[in-house]
Amino acid sequence: MNTLQCGGGAEKVAVSLAICLKVLFRIDLRIVYIWNEPDSDQEIGSFIDSKYLPALLDKHGIEHKWLGKRPNSGKRGIITVFKNLRDHIRDYKPHIVHSHCFHPDFFNALLPHKALRVRTLHNQIYAMKGEKLLEYGIFAHRFRANVAVASSLKELWEGKTLAPASRMFFISNPIGRCFFEEARLRHSCPRVPRLGLVGRMVKQKGHIYALEFLERLHEQGVPSHLYLAGGGNLEKSLRNYVRERGIRGVHFLGPLSEQEVFELYHKLDILLVPSLWEGFNLTAYEAAATGLPVLGTDVVGLKDLLQETDGNSFPPQDIEAMCEAFWNLYKNSKTYQTQSQKGIQYTQKLTEKNIAQDYHRLYQNLYSSVNRT
Repeated sequence: MNTLQCGGGAEKVAVSLAICLKVLFRIDLRIVYIWNEPDSDQEIGSFIDSKYLPALLDKHGIEHKWLGKRPNSGKRGIITVFKNLRDHIRDYKPHIVHSHCFHPDFFNALLPHKALRVRTLHNQIYAMKGEKLLEYGIFAHRFRANVAVASSLKELWEGKTLAPASRMFFISNPIGRCFFEEARLRHSCPRVPRLGLVGRMVKQKGHIYALEFLERLHEQGVPSHLYLAGGGNLEKSLRNYVRERGIRGVHFLGPLSEQEVFELYHKLDILLVPSLWEGFNLTAYEAAATGLPVLGTDVVGLKDLLQETDGNSFPPQDIEAMCEAFWNLYKNSKTYQTQSQKGIQYTQKLTEKNIAQDYHRLYQNLYSSVNRT
């Protein structure tokens, strides 16, 4: 079986999945990607890993190809991608073309080819008018499998898309192996808690609300620290906000490697995830795997983890509710320990091996059903 993985904004997931499918099941596959650098500052956080991901693929003997999209190249760049992907599919003759996120879905759906189309839904339903038209008019009918990375995300898509229910699936994103190493049960939150937020510094991730929350804790007599890992187009304005407001205990760490993020989780007492919206939020699941309690918004994708681990959640942008959820963790050692323990237990099934097995089973079933007909 030949499989072509089209990477979009979910490069890390696509690469880890490809490696496991290659190693465990000897699947002949290739990865092609639209960008090798970001179109704008907003997307910089998504490309921190792009320098070593190709080397990782080379190490495991997986062919990969850049489809030629350059920053801000507009229609010319789209035409380039269409031509390069068309030629690649013609030469490789894959049985399955599997795309991740909207832009790869766009090329996968519109480019004529005979392979089975599979897409992984990493985000909420497309909101832009043009994207909606493509979803309802073309995407919903072209893909043989639509795989949501969270149960709540699957429910959301089932209520919005025209794709048949028989073509909707739920397979979680995998958690990297290193995050299961040295998982540590946390017993209580210390008097001076170390809080963390790991993610791109963009509006979606809600950094400004984390800073407001930290200010409120200081006013309430909790001398806490906030560690911010990641980069993005809001970093300068966030630094200015901290300076102008005189907020103490804020530490900007910049982009971190996977190993550095793992080490950070073990230094923190609570991970903050004040996102305005999500599809999954890998950092929350990684943190839970290490035993770190998560304090996050009750949004699609993230709320699945919080519900399974008896986690403390709050509505987006609600600082009062965020403080209330924090106090429940901070003052109640039993609640803190329970979330830590359940986080470790729940994430054990989300290994790269297990998720690769789920996808391999899906590929086999799709391929077999087509051959039978």
